[in-house]
Amino acid sequence: MHTIKNTLEEYSNIKSYQNINLSSYIKISQKWNDIIGEVLSKICYPSFFRNGILTVIVKDNVWANEIFMNRTNIFKNIKKETNIEVVELKTRIGEISNIDNNKPKEDVEKNNNNLTKEHKEWMENVIKESNIKDERMKEMFFNILKYEDNDD
Repeated sequence: MHTIKNTLEEYSNIKSYQNINLSSYIKISQKWNDIIGEVLSKICYPSFFRNGILTVIVKDNVWANEIFMNRTNIFKNIKKETNIEVVELKTRIGEISNIDNNKPKEDVEKNNNNLTKEHKEWMENVIKESNIKDERMKEMFFNILKYEDNDD
């Protein structure tokens, strides 16, 4: 059976992904509302975690400055909620939504329709086994799994 743990281990064994800690990113993303608070979680979200550096997508420059100025508290909250050590925070301005705004919705759906039935079932099972509650996180993980080789 292909579990979430196996998938994360496989990604960590690929040379280009060795410094990317996907499981830590998932933990941070799942606890994001608790880490940053309900209000701030609506204007920003974690987009990447690598080598102890967390990159956060923020709605605009004003909020980016606010997030950056409170980074010490954010680091403490991340440590408290996930036991993950974050040493640096980077902010990027971007859209806050669950849909890739660079692609028309039809293109995203067409791309999903190119997947085999078995691959879709596998992806759904992996997501179900991972017990991810946050819809944005489910979508992000779904997009990662979409490109996983399903030859096993």
